[in-house]
This record gives sequence, C-alpha cells and structure tokens, in this order.
Amino acid sequence: MTTLTVVTACWGEDYAQFIPQWWRGLQSLNRKPDEIILGIIKGDPVGLAASIPEGIEARIVELPDLPINYKWDYAISQVTSKWFTPVPIDDELLPGAFDEIDIADDQQAEIYVDSIIYRGTDRVWKGHWNTEGISHTMPAPQLIPCTKELWDRLGQKMEYRWSDWIFQIDAAKAGAKPYIANTVRIIFDNGANRITESGLSMNPATRAVEDAKVRQYAKDNGF
Repeated sequence: MTTLTVVTACWGEDYAQFIPQWWRGLQSLNRKPDEIILGIIKGDPVGLAASIPEGIEARIVELPDLPINYKWDYAISQVTSKWFTPVPIDDELLPGAFDEIDIADDQQAEIYVDSIIYRGTDRVWKGHWNTEGISHTMPAPQLIPCTKELWDRLGQKMEYRWSDWIFQIDAAKAGAKPYIANTVRIIFDNGANRITESGLSMNPATRAVEDAKVRQYAKDNGF
C-alpha cells in the first residue's frame, strides 16, 4: 500500500463557511489519507486549525504572504507521502475518491485521472488522457492526484493562474504514466452563485487572458 496526503488551505472569510463540509467529506472516505496538511495564514483568522475533528491528526503549516500559487506550492512542499492531492476547502470529497490509488501505485502510474461532479448539477467531468486537445481544455479534472516525485520534477509555473492546466501540459510532454480511475473524487464548487478565485463569476476578460496564456504555452510545447 502506498501513502497519500490530502492538502487544503483556507484564508478568506468567504471560504470559511465550507470548513465543516470539507471535514465531513474527508471523514466519509473509504480509503483514508495517510497525512493531512492544512495551510493557514498568520493568526488563522478563519479557524481552520481549530476545526480539526476529534480523532483526526492534521499538520498545520503557515503560508507565506504571497500570491495564491505560492501559498499552495508552499503547502505542497511539506508533503511527505508518495502521492498527494490538493482539495480546496469549498470542494467536498466523496467516499470513493481514492479507492483505486493503491492500484494506480501498483501499476507505477504517476497521475490519477478520475472524475468530478459539479455542485448542484448531475454534470460529471469524466477524466481521460487523450492529450491532443490539451491546448483547449484539460483532459483530466483539476488538481488530479499525482506523485510528489512528478510534481517536484515538473515544478509549478507560478505565473499562470491556471497552473493545474499547465501542470497537465507538462505531464503530457514528460510522458507521465496515467491511471484511469473509475472513481469520482469531489463535488466541485465552480462558483456559479458567488465570486471565487477561478469560478464562473470571475471577470470574463481576465479569464480570456489567462486562457490565452495557457494555449500559447501548449503551442510552445508542441501541442
């Protein structure tokens, strides 16, 4: 059996409302993580560290006062497991999320290509690893589980807002071995009814600029 870390973070009052739901999702898991890392900002004003349910062990890390990608990158740098996945605080883990992670590891995979469901709908984003269209859309859902070794080897491109999309482009170019899982990992909150850092309600002009950056990156890397 391999090891798995789940990473989350919370630094805004708008996100604090989701903390209890996040823990309920984690507690529902069939295949529990071996490590939980909670990223907090100085003083932990939203109370993430104080929210840990009885009987659960989690490691607290204080995040740097830097833009969002740097915060996540620092939290991920603390991972000690072979596999990890970030799970934003407004996403809800489903019981079978990691049921096949040990099979993926046995098959020497490096990325776990699964599915997610959009909150309030029956729409499922079913992952695949046909990367021919990667310059226009991610083949796998956001923030897919991967090995820490792959993450360290490819790095995170801090200057891109859609750094998870960039990571998939890098993984495809590097020939990372996928495991196509039957599992549904999370109920994904895409910000349909509130302002989020990357959801539907963000400024369309900003989204267009960020999409164009990724498409150019894909083109520059042969896709």
